[in-house]
Amino acid sequence: MMTVSANEQHKYDARLRRGRRLWNVLAGMTPGFGERLNDPVRSIALRELHLRPGDAVLDIGCGAGSFFPSLREAVGQGGRVVGIDHSPGMLRRARDLVAAKGWDNVTVLAADAGRDRLGDHEFDAAVAVSSFSATADVRAAVGNAFAALRPGGRLFVFDIRLVPTPGARLLVRALHLAYRALAGATGEDVLAELRRTFPSVEVLREARELIVLAIAEKPASPR
Repeated sequence: MMTVSANEQHKYDARLRRGRRLWNVLAGMTPGFGERLNDPVRSIALRELHLRPGDAVLDIGCGAGSFFPSLREAVGQGGRVVGIDHSPGMLRRARDLVAAKGWDNVTVLAADAGRDRLGDHEFDAAVAVSSFSATADVRAAVGNAFAALRPGGRLFVFDIRLVPTPGARLLVRALHLAYRALAGATGEDVLAELRRTFPSVEVLREARELIVLAIAEKPASPR
C-alpha cells in the first residue's frame, strides 16, 4: 500500500473540499440545465458502450443523475445502474430522482473516486462525464475505474484536457488556474492517465483540442 505523507493528505483533503463546495453550489441550479448540456454526450456514450439488457453500469461522478434514465433503459429491469458522487448536494438530487421514479435497480452511493474502491471486476461498463478532471487524484480515479470493470468492460470518458498546445497555451493556463481555484483540480492529463492504465484507448471522432472524448477497454483477460 502506498504511504501518503501528512502534507500530501492535507493538500488532497483541501482539493476535495474545494471541489465539493463547487458541486454543491451547482447542485442548487435550476433542474434540467446540466441535463440539456449532456444530451449530445449521452448519445455518444450509449453508441460506444454497447450496453445490453442485464448489464451492470457504473456512473462515476453521477451528479444529479442525468444519465440514469438512458443507462437504465439500455440495461433493462434486469440490469443495474450504480451512481457515485462526493457532493452531498448532487447526491441528494440523484437520490430524489431515483425515489421519484421508483427505480429499484438504480443505486446512488457517496464515494470519492480518487480514494474509494468503486468495485471489483463487477461492472460491464462505466461512464465518467466531467468527473476525472475534478477529482483530487486523476491517476487513482482512473485506476479505480479500471479495477471496477469486468474483463472486456468499456469506459466512456468526456472531460476537459488541460494540456498546453502551441495555439492555446494562455487559454489552457487560464482554465487550469480557474479550475484549480474553483474545484481543486490538479491539472493532470486525463487522456494520458487513461492510456497509462488501459491498453486500449480510442479517441472518438467528436473529440476537440481541449476535450477528452474517448472509449477505454479493459483486456478480455485480466492483466
